[in-house]
Amino acid sequence: METAAQQPLLTESNAPVAEPATTQAAPPVAVGGPAGRAAERDDYVRLLWSRIMRFRPERVPFAGTARLHFTLGADGSLQAVEISASSGSGLLDRIALDAVKRASPFPLPPADLPMDMLTFEIPFQFR
Repeated sequence: METAAQQPLLTESNAPVAEPATTQAAPPVAVGGPAGRAAERDDYVRLLWSRIMRFRPERVPFAGTARLHFTLGADGSLQAVEISASSGSGLLDRIALDAVKRASPFPLPPADLPMDMLTFEIPFQFR
């Protein structure tokens, strides 16, 4: 199984950029799992992305990017969330963590999606 460090992640250079004084988060990127389930995983990632974006703040007076690492349970519950790369601002890091926590519980993952495909990375960009 590949580790999170071996997985390609959405970087700040290719992530969507928000308008000034807004918050933007890139869709979660699944970490690990077989490539054969890519379409199923991608559909689920879009559901996660949609849910998280409903709970993000509209305007934040600071700029920075906080990268979060989170794991879901088979029931869509948030099992763990942590900052994997700080924005450099404790306030921005807490805002990003709070958005993911408030978005929980998430939609149920597809029944045949392996548990190792329920770990994600998401960069929250504040501009």
